[in-house]
Amino acid sequence: MQAGELSAFVAGLDSSWLGLSVTMPLKTEAFTIASRHDEWSQLAGVSNTIFLDDAGIQAFNTDVVGIVDPLRRLFAKTERRSPETAVIIGAGATAASAAIAVAELGCRHVSVVARDSSRATHVRELCERLDVSCDVTRLDDLSALEASELTISTVPGSAGVRLDMDVRDGDVLFDIAYGVWPSINSQRWQASGGQAINGLAMLAAQALRQVRVFVGGSPETELPDERRVRSAMNAAVGLDESGLFALSVG
Repeated sequence: MQAGELSAFVAGLDSSWLGLSVTMPLKTEAFTIASRHDEWSQLAGVSNTIFLDDAGIQAFNTDVVGIVDPLRRLFAKTERRSPETAVIIGAGATAASAAIAVAELGCRHVSVVARDSSRATHVRELCERLDVSCDVTRLDDLSALEASELTISTVPGSAGVRLDMDVRDGDVLFDIAYGVWPSINSQRWQASGGQAINGLAMLAAQALRQVRVFVGGSPETELPDERRVRSAMNAAVGLDESGLFALSVG
């Protein structure tokens, strides 16, 4: 489906449909066609989940929790505190969700890295609304950026972006890519002493909240036997029981 086609598609659905999971380039349109929005959709201006009921179209952003949940589990597993600073690579819809996520984790400063600094305006303004200080760095100047405890890369592996950054022991890379794993960037990161988790962790975590929406109408309402559902979802995408690490290389 192309951008601009979502509204007509949704209008043609019958009452057997509970909702839709959408991805780019439809996240902005998903937000626009809805009459009701959750808090994270309102903040980011994008949605990845549409719920259909008698009151119309409700939009949710489960990408935020898809980032927050795995990172909280990782920090608890490794007994480390949440970081105060973060780097976000990219300036699109997922970067906006990442900005909200790091604010939820307690970060007080974000460095946004984009090919064109003018494209980062929305993310920078979002950080201001979240009371998080923000600076913008051009991708060409990435190597000069100060090291951070947490880096979230929202660019696909096909973009060919090399994360030539200073990496310290224990620094975390959340490489939100669903392709070949380990990615080149994650391999380099771990060879430098850092820790990398793969985008499938976000995919599974946000999808669980989507299922909650479709079953119970809210991302906060737990599913019956949710632990079993979570395990099955992690296994389906090749993640271990923790939902953090890939079991296979592909």
